[in-house]
Amino acid sequence: MLLTAMAGTQAQKAIYVGDSEVDAETATRAKLPFVLFTEGYRKAPISDLPHQESLADYGKISDIIAGIFRAMP
Repeated sequence: MLLTAMAGTQAQKAIYVGDSEVDAETATRAKLPFVLFTEGYRKAPISDLPHQESLADYGKISDIIAGIFRAMP
């Protein structure tokens, strides 16, 4: 569903933000950078989930996303 939703946009870049193991797997399968919200639904340790960045405060999300976008080709 994620790739289908993305296909309907003209976005050149995307980042997946989520809070669970399913979200991490979705991002991995879609080959998207993943930002993990650590205060959400997750049951596994943070270190067990593949992610580029993590955050506990959504006030930092703009800076995190900007940094990931700058690093993307």
